[in-house]
Amino acid sequence: MLSADEYIKIRLIPFLAMFLFETPYLSRASQVVKGTTILLSVFSSILSTMDLIALIPGVLALSGAAAAWVSYSQVDLMILAKNHAINQLNKHLAWWDSLSLIEKRVAQNKEFLVRMTEIAIQSQVLGFTSNEGSKSSDDKKDGDDKEEGAGKK
Repeated sequence: MLSADEYIKIRLIPFLAMFLFETPYLSRASQVVKGTTILLSVFSSILSTMDLIALIPGVLALSGAAAAWVSYSQVDLMILAKNHAINQLNKHLAWWDSLSLIEKRVAQNKEFLVRMTEIAIQSQVLGFTSNEGSKSSDDKKDGDDKEEGAGKK
């Protein structure tokens, strides 16, 4: 068993650091691709004024491919999800640090810290590794029924 402080050092802080490391990279990548898309569109306008019409479809294809990559990879959604996870993890860490030594020994506070940390991590990690949209509505109902049944026991 881990103590709450060990849990924070082993689980919460490494994920927080990872999210903080990845977010600026994703933001820069998104900005570069969007800027490239704009520049390619401007370049196609310049080509049209120079009567180099044969090159315009190729330039616009590159621009469209860059825009499609940003849309497909959902970089903006990933940035938003990582920022939300960072916010939640910082909030839980600040809450834990604000507790007195006696409050830190209360089992409910430890369980709350672990549960909320895992929810923040899983919402970020599982949101991009599993296909939630592939579940049928019957599968979701079965999962909800099981959770309700567990709460009644």
